[in-house]
Amino acid sequence: MEGRGWDVVPKIMPTVNNPIDDLGWVHRKAREQFRGLRRDLEADYKLGKLNVWFRPFETYRTPMRQLNLQVGATNATEYQSAHQFGLAVDFVVWDPNTKWSWKDAHPWHKLAEYAQRRGLRVPIAWDRVHVEHPVWPQLRAHMLDLGL
Repeated sequence: MEGRGWDVVPKIMPTVNNPIDDLGWVHRKAREQFRGLRRDLEADYKLGKLNVWFRPFETYRTPMRQLNLQVGATNATEYQSAHQFGLAVDFVVWDPNTKWSWKDAHPWHKLAEYAQRRGLRVPIAWDRVHVEHPVWPQLRAHMLDLGL
C-alpha cells in the first residue's frame, strides 16, 4: 500500500466493535507526531509529572465502526472523521486496576497541552480524547468542496 500513506501492515485488522490502538494505522506523514505524543505522555506519567497515563485507545476507524459510533458517541458519519484517514487518535486514561477511563475528573487539559507541543490539535470540546493532525480541517474542507 506504499504511496497511500501506509508503510506498515498492522497485525490486527479492525472490526466494527474492535478499536485499534496500534499507531501503525496512523498516516505515515503524521505517525511520528503521534508516537512522540505517546512517548511524552508515558514518560511524564512514569516520572510522576502526570497523575494519569493517557494511552492510544483508537487510531484508524472503519467506516462501519464510525456509523455504529453515531449512536451517542459522535456526529460524524463514515468518511467524515479524521480517523478514517489515519489523521486522528483517541487518547484515553489507562488505569491498570480499572482499565480504560473517561472520567470527567481526569486532567484532559493536560492531554491538549501535550498534543499542542507536538503540533497536534484537540479541536472538539466535548470530545476531549480526540487528537488530530492539523491538516485534517483543510483536507475535510477540500472533500466538501468536491462533494465528497
